[in-house]
Amino acid sequence: MDCTLFGSLMSQFKGLLFLPFILAITCAKSQSISSVYSDRGIGTLNYQGLPNNLAMGEVGIAVPERWKLNHQNPAFLPLNSLTIFQVGLEMDRRSLTNSSQSTKEISSGLRYLNFAFPIISEKWTTSIGLTPYSTVNYNSFTLDSLNNNQTLVSTTFSGSGGLSAFKWSNGVRVSKDLFLGVRTTYLFGTIENQSKSLVEDGLLNNIIDFNDVYSYSGAVLELSAAYKKDLTEESVLNFGAVYELSRDIDGTNDKTFETFNAGGIQVGSRPILEGEPISFTMPSSLGLGASYQVFNKYLIGLDVKSTNWKNAGAENDSFRNTTNIGIGGQWTPDYSNVSRYWKRVTYLMGFNFGSLPYKINGQTIREFGINFGSSLPVGASSLDLAFKYGGLGSTENDLIRETYFRIVIGATINDRWFIKRRYN
Repeated sequence: MDCTLFGSLMSQFKGLLFLPFILAITCAKSQSISSVYSDRGIGTLNYQGLPNNLAMGEVGIAVPERWKLNHQNPAFLPLNSLTIFQVGLEMDRRSLTNSSQSTKEISSGLRYLNFAFPIISEKWTTSIGLTPYSTVNYNSFTLDSLNNNQTLVSTTFSGSGGLSAFKWSNGVRVSKDLFLGVRTTYLFGTIENQSKSLVEDGLLNNIIDFNDVYSYSGAVLELSAAYKKDLTEESVLNFGAVYELSRDIDGTNDKTFETFNAGGIQVGSRPILEGEPISFTMPSSLGLGASYQVFNKYLIGLDVKSTNWKNAGAENDSFRNTTNIGIGGQWTPDYSNVSRYWKRVTYLMGFNFGSLPYKINGQTIREFGINFGSSLPVGASSLDLAFKYGGLGSTENDLIRETYFRIVIGATINDRWFIKRRYN
């Protein structure tokens, strides 16, 4: 494709970047990524970074950005001297396999919605954002026999919902090389777990439906720091740390028991709990990152995050501590090349490893990801693409192996807002 034509098309596209904003508002509750391992606690926690971080193996704690927000370490926000608007959508194609069969799931929804602007240029920047925080979306099936195989009981288990996060972040530049940040995250949402059993005894068939609904809301606090050490005029070492405090979020629990006949007509309904007060202890976590950067050329980074799940959860939950590791980098062939567009594109790649905070059948549920992507410049703005091929769990010990391919498409708009005109 002719690079001049491509650049022209991208410039026209910039005016349409608010279209995903409308779609994001519509999809704000579509936390729909499917996983059989989202049936515990508040569900599967969604990665909170942006496409450029996802494409680098989920690395971002020590990655300073001037043209994008750092959603993993708000201490770096003062580097954003322009007003920034960001929106991203996600699609996930997943295969679920056990020892005897397999199935596929496709889902999509909002990935993030962010807005930031400098309060004091180069010294204090604030941002607000909306992102899905956790997802519950699973379906499973069991078949049992009772009374010497005279009675068959087939049960379908399903779950839906999750928590959303509204984030308010602030970053302050303390000195030339030292930055501090703070973020308050308000979590809210509803999770519904359902079991539906069909009891067949040859004479009378009944359906037993049990609904368990949890509603949560509450705020958590996150503190962060970042430091830049210049090595030469063109290279620098970056360091970052993010600490999220443990905190209880409160909620209510409703449980309902219903029975239906074979024709689907309700023959009984009984509330078991109505508005029962509950709480969920959010885990504390510590993330550390380091990166080596040559300005406008390349960056290589490493993130390590430890989460204290052992003291988290609800009353009957049993979790274990986790450690997640990400390593990756980005490369721009020729940042200043005005005649060859693809030389100005940033290419990203990385890997990440981790595990879920619980065991099933005595086995740790491990996860890995192979990540890559690109950032397509549109003036000072960009179109950001991230792809991830991942695996979760295994088929051993009657477990389910999930493999997935995830795509995140994001748009970043940089502009100068709130500037007082000097001349009319």
